[in-house]
Amino acid sequence: MNPTWKKRLLNILALLVTGTVIIPIGAYLVGRYVVGPYEGSSGLAGYLGTIYLSAWHGDIAALWLILAPLQIAAVRLIGLWLYRREWVVPGSS
Repeated sequence: MNPTWKKRLLNILALLVTGTVIIPIGAYLVGRYVVGPYEGSSGLAGYLGTIYLSAWHGDIAALWLILAPLQIAAVRLIGLWLYRREWVVPGSS
């Protein structure tokens, strides 16, 4: 495996860790101060368990939260690819 692929895989892993750990913890902390304490069981652990279980069962909101960093990076890369691509118009020389 060449270094470019290793770097890409590490970037994907970092984005997945951000989506599965950092963003839910941030949502918990912000929600705690804005809305009030989480009423589920076990505080942060219960909140994370609820999100992961919902994502496992296919809940769109939970999947969107977890995969948001990866989706943002994918849209950015697709946009850059489209921007850099040379468009050929049929019939032109």
